[in-house]
Amino acid sequence: MIEINADVEAVIKRAILAVVATVNEDETQKLSPRASLTVRNGVLYFADIASPSTIRNLKRNPAVEINVIDIFERRGYRFKGHASILPPGDDEHSMIADWVCATNGRGYPVDHVVRIETISITPLLSPAHVVTEPARSQNGIRNTYYQRYGVKRIGEYARSTRASQEKSMRSVGIKAIGKNDFDIWLPLWKGYQRFYAVDIPERVILETWARFLDPNEPMHAALATMGEHAFGLVHSIYHDPPGQQPTTAICRACLWRPMRVAAASAARWIEHVYADAKRHGAARVH
Repeated sequence: MIEINADVEAVIKRAILAVVATVNEDETQKLSPRASLTVRNGVLYFADIASPSTIRNLKRNPAVEINVIDIFERRGYRFKGHASILPPGDDEHSMIADWVCATNGRGYPVDHVVRIETISITPLLSPAHVVTEPARSQNGIRNTYYQRYGVKRIGEYARSTRASQEKSMRSVGIKAIGKNDFDIWLPLWKGYQRFYAVDIPERVILETWARFLDPNEPMHAALATMGEHAFGLVHSIYHDPPGQQPTTAICRACLWRPMRVAAASAARWIEHVYADAKRHGAARVH
């Protein structure tokens, strides 16, 4: 049996998905995708979760071929060998079954574990490695296919996300409601009610709106906008708790949509609430 080296094992881990070929009764090939291919102590294994025909083929003919490709590096390996189906209770069976359970949860029961006696390992290279002039580096190939598949590395994704959030924050406006904003405010307020499974009577809604517009009322409301669209609201009421001074501002409601914009501009929204509370002489915000 040929032992599997560190690079082969690394490709298997990165690729995740492998294709296992077995021989059907009519001598045609059966191809079966596997996400459970793994290496333990230099030996190749895979688990059978929902492919009984693969196991039937291996019981009749243990010949097996497995292809693994790292789609970003455009390279991989082809394994040829003979399969042994391990019985439940076998130490190797338990080792692989426990790994599958730990990786995927108990919703993926392992019916069989297959151990491969590897007789040959052949490198697989795409034309990107062998026909280009000048020869391309592995990093260059990887970066090309990251772009082609729309994949970003974690650090790049974080930087892109921060830039998007900063752009969203710059384009967000926050303003006190005016008499012409009822048709903008109402859908957001209705959405808040649906979220909390309440149904405020229409009479109360209209009275609340009128109080927001009355400068003599201690109730205020503001909208968060992006362009012509409002995506958030806040209601606040100012009062003097018995035996406590000074005035306290209570934030009554806040609804955001979409959440991407909310995350980007939440600090700005909070700053607005505190600035408004300060203008009204409130020392505390709840």
